[in-house]
Amino acid sequence: MKRISYARGKGKLRHNNREMISPNVDKARIKDNIELKRQSLADAYEEIFGDAVAEYNAKQRRSDRKISDYFEKMFGVRADTMRADTVIKNDNKQQSFYEYVVGVGTMHDTGYASSPEAAKVAVECLREYMAGFGERNPQFHVFNAVIHQDEATPHLHYDMIPYADGMKKGMTRQQGINKALEQMGYGTGKQAIANFTQSERKVFREICEAHGIEIAEETKGRGQTYSCEEYRQTAYKNRAEITEQEAVKMVDAFTPAPTKVEKTLFGKEKIIEKSKEEIELEKQMTAAKMVLSERDAVEKDKQTIAQKQYQIRQDKQQLMQAQATIQR
Repeated sequence: MKRISYARGKGKLRHNNREMISPNVDKARIKDNIELKRQSLADAYEEIFGDAVAEYNAKQRRSDRKISDYFEKMFGVRADTMRADTVIKNDNKQQSFYEYVVGVGTMHDTGYASSPEAAKVAVECLREYMAGFGERNPQFHVFNAVIHQDEATPHLHYDMIPYADGMKKGMTRQQGINKALEQMGYGTGKQAIANFTQSERKVFREICEAHGIEIAEETKGRGQTYSCEEYRQTAYKNRAEITEQEAVKMVDAFTPAPTKVEKTLFGKEKIIEKSKEEIELEKQMTAAKMVLSERDAVEKDKQTIAQKQYQIRQDKQQLMQAQATIQR
């Protein structure tokens, strides 16, 4: 039985398109990657919002109210700059684009080294899934989508720009994930994004099963909702059961960003590659923080439980004393 992976990605276009190569990439297999969609961020914004900007500007009598560059107005930089290669968040908590990473199985049961035939089937599932995405989600414009076959397992990165129509203030079409989700019928508030991911996971699951892949039952986690009590019990169980070896395994699967941003003497940002020593140190620090934080969390939970148990005993004694007094 295999599990589906459907998670938010970091949104690094240069990494996705292999203009920047991280240590876990097999360079000999980069040619095997499958580009399903590749449109520049600037062209995507022009395609989605160009007409709405023109319509808005035509109604403005004052030139200072006209929008010359919608992306720059929202995020402070032009879409064709290096800075826009990664996700940018503005003061309204909007993102310049959103990324999801989709896959099935692990390196042990769907890996290119361990199970090359299973990996091929997974690729076909990912192709089929992405082919119907636009029809299911018409207000999520996918501008970049690639299936990576040069890492341990095949997986899909897709990057999209959400938009909403019929806006009454400002442009009639605007960028925004909350309104886009609402207009596509996923609901409102925090639950809307969970409804979207649950729906898409279900679609991908059905595609995998149609290709003969047995998928394990979903457990509550990303994209699903816990009650307060379920969350408390599950979080405590997960924290209590983690060991140092498990933490190290998790960190081994984690690949730090291969580059970092530094400022030059003139205050400009410059992207440079990290050394192998820096990457290894970052992984070790992540392992240490993970283990320590889990230990601290367990100790705090133990203290909280002990305090509550003490309080229950005190309340019970007081109740017994009160009952004894009444009987007298």
